[in-house]
Amino acid sequence: MLGWGLRPDVLSAREFFEINDLKGPIFNNYDIGGYLIYAGKEVFVDNRPEAYSKKFFEEIYVPAQEDESVWQMLDEKYKFNTIIFSHRDYTPWGQKFLLTRANDKNCSPVFADDYIIIFTKK
Repeated sequence: MLGWGLRPDVLSAREFFEINDLKGPIFNNYDIGGYLIYAGKEVFVDNRPEAYSKKFFEEIYVPAQEDESVWQMLDEKYKFNTIIFSHRDYTPWGQKFLLTRANDKNCSPVFADDYIIIFTKK
């Protein structure tokens, strides 16, 4: 499809978030941060690499997705209620994180479309 503007249904995740009164804090991946800012949400990270230190990515962001114990510590610190993630994140750590969350008995997938998946705490 050619044209200007947003693709049809691109704001479905935002609408789902609002209609269902989902709460933050939100953990999100790098790819979806700009979308969440556009939707008026506070983000954990966004796709402006200059806004985050190398240390943040190497010691917090990536390890939290690769290592469940690091995730648990980060989750304890920030008390995330919602995870909003682009499931088109093909990084090894992003894919591992999504698989781990899908099997996590403490959270449930509540929304998915062609780009985004949302998990909430049980």
